[in-house]
Amino acid sequence: MARVIKEYHIWLAVRIIEEREDQPQFRRHRRLRDLLEANALLEAVIELGAHLQPTRQPWSMERSGDRWRCRVAWNDRGNLRRCAGRHDDLAAALMIALLSSLGRRRERPKELSKDGEQAA
Repeated sequence: MARVIKEYHIWLAVRIIEEREDQPQFRRHRRLRDLLEANALLEAVIELGAHLQPTRQPWSMERSGDRWRCRVAWNDRGNLRRCAGRHDDLAAALMIALLSSLGRRRERPKELSKDGEQAA
């Protein structure tokens, strides 16, 4: 199967990340450029996750039939968070999970009282 994700997709993801106020800038990141020049796209996606705040790490990569299911995980103030992506291409599935994780709430869930009601 031909690779679906291309270098320009990575740079589009970089643009999305850089537009967020809570995320770092990547344009001058030499390792990312080196990986893209070497056509190491999966490693480039992993590198993007390693520089997000908080850092996202690959949690699982599973193939089922002709589709990949990838999950990324990160520590959000002591809580383990995960997000998944599915695609025919491994690097694309991982990038979908990574970009999906950006939209996840960063607030801690309200704790429940002993009676099961949310605390104010």
